[in-house]
Amino acid sequence: MPKLIVIICTHNPRDVFLSETLDALRAQTVPAEHWDLLIVDNASKDPLNGRVNLSWHPHARIVRENQLGTAHARLRALREADLSGADLILFVDDDNILSRDYIAQGLVLEEIWPQLGCWGGQLIARYEAEPPDWLENYKKYFAICPLKEPVWANRIHNYDMVPPTAGCFLRRAVWTRYLELVREQPLRLTLGAKGEDQVRGEDTDLVLSAIDVGLGVGRFPQLSLEHIMPAARISVPYLENLITGIYLGTALLEFLRFNRRPENPARSWWQKQLIARRARRLPEPIGKFYRAEMKGRIKAYETIDRWVNHPAKPAP
Repeated sequence: MPKLIVIICTHNPRDVFLSETLDALRAQTVPAEHWDLLIVDNASKDPLNGRVNLSWHPHARIVRENQLGTAHARLRALREADLSGADLILFVDDDNILSRDYIAQGLVLEEIWPQLGCWGGQLIARYEAEPPDWLENYKKYFAICPLKEPVWANRIHNYDMVPPTAGCFLRRAVWTRYLELVREQPLRLTLGAKGEDQVRGEDTDLVLSAIDVGLGVGRFPQLSLEHIMPAARISVPYLENLITGIYLGTALLEFLRFNRRPENPARSWWQKQLIARRARRLPEPIGKFYRAEMKGRIKAYETIDRWVNHPAKPAP
């Protein structure tokens, strides 16, 4: 059996959600003595050390990462895994409830799919409040991704093939490659959410490192977890912020990985008017989400233009 570390990166978690996450891990069919547990406390206002009961696990610990941001939290986690001699990582978010056989199923896939560097499953939403009607067309932004059959690829034609890091297994070769990329190009640490700033992309960058080392990525329906969705997260303002961050982060990622420079969708007065006109014609909140997308695209263009024309060492 490969040495596995289950990793939870968290910032100001809701105690009730984190407790459910840990309870689901405690209930896994693979006994806790066969895998390690690492919690990375990413600059939480109230430090987790001493607040979380891990006495049930023989190989559990909490480390503190004071530099805010999911990229920094994951980087710390990967460095800890590297030092531990782990062969395999399983990332779990602090609001994920794994099915009881999640680890067992993941280890079976590790053995029968040696050509994959990363594999995950399906995220099923558990709503804290009744979801609004408009959410149906925007579930992908929350990584809510039910599966009917396995999907895998070693070339990415669209990001639907990429497993979210929530519930994702990664082989050592993958995170070793990602650590190399970050050392070579620290700008990658600008990706990832930082508090209220919802820039995304660091998780996709990590998973795509599998393809860099000649492996594939996959998603399997037998790996199933519940993703708790608080009422505040399915609000219009939250999704506006999230959409902006996703379009910004995706464009930054494609520049860093593929040297693709996006066009400015508002490079002229006339184009700005067209954007405003289209937004007004769309029903709400769809118009707001369209504006949020354009905001992300414009910000991506401006950020990359600054990187190219005014290069400077980024503030990590």
